[in-house]
Amino acid sequence: MFPLSEGSGYKLDYDRNLDPRITNEFAGAAFRFGHSMIKSALAQTNNFGRSLRAVDLRSTFNRPNMIQGQNFLEDTLRGATRSPAAARDGTFSEEVINHLFQDESVDPGGLDLMSFNIQRGRERGIPGYNRYRKVCSSGRFKEARTIDDLVSDGYIKPDALRRLKSIYDHVDDIDLFVGAMLETKHRDSVLGPTFKCIVGDQFQRLKRGDRFWYENPGEFTLAQLNEIRKSSQARVMCNNFKLTQMQPMAFRTNIGLNSLVDCSDTISIPQMNLEVFRE
Repeated sequence: MFPLSEGSGYKLDYDRNLDPRITNEFAGAAFRFGHSMIKSALAQTNNFGRSLRAVDLRSTFNRPNMIQGQNFLEDTLRGATRSPAAARDGTFSEEVINHLFQDESVDPGGLDLMSFNIQRGRERGIPGYNRYRKVCSSGRFKEARTIDDLVSDGYIKPDALRRLKSIYDHVDDIDLFVGAMLETKHRDSVLGPTFKCIVGDQFQRLKRGDRFWYENPGEFTLAQLNEIRKSSQARVMCNNFKLTQMQPMAFRTNIGLNSLVDCSDTISIPQMNLEVFRE
């Protein structure tokens, strides 16, 4: 994981006119993009780097006692951090569209997370996908007049268009979550232009509209801020679980310059000096 913030010194971009509260479309649709990245099984890797049998996701629902198993958390963390993430696209794991919270003792079936996402958007009154194409318009990407217009900018592919036309009668009927999830990624983002626009706007508001943001002057001394910037997901995991190795950037796979290092290596995975916070 990259440091929480790059650079040094205080940030001076606080804007009192920005509303930092969570927007409806962010909470109800856009930040649920990760649901398409849910894998069907939890990869497991032991302390010797050997892959163990993966655990089907449906078998973990309503079973918190699993974390009491010997090394279950550590094996799962190693498996998750050493395997590539699933793609963000318009497909979803069977585990969450047919087996969510499944209880075999009651019913062999389960709930559907994607149906929940669609219904949640409607219950919250979130406008349709096409409305956000207008709000987030840039260049060729703009509001569509008909469903067929959606392919004009290349972010909705013909196959996705056929799926939309089989369900919706009018372009304005398309749910935000459905339409945006079918978009191809925008430049170097994993998101399409619509969700990238909504998520980017939200995180700008959360940072620049928060007068208590930790990098603002008056919140921490420069010495304290420098220590906070040493924090990383890798160090948090090393310090709180029975792990002996971790890659410095925990959200990237352990290849190349991000290879595994010992958790005791405070050069590759810096350790905060908490003494600077003593009062």
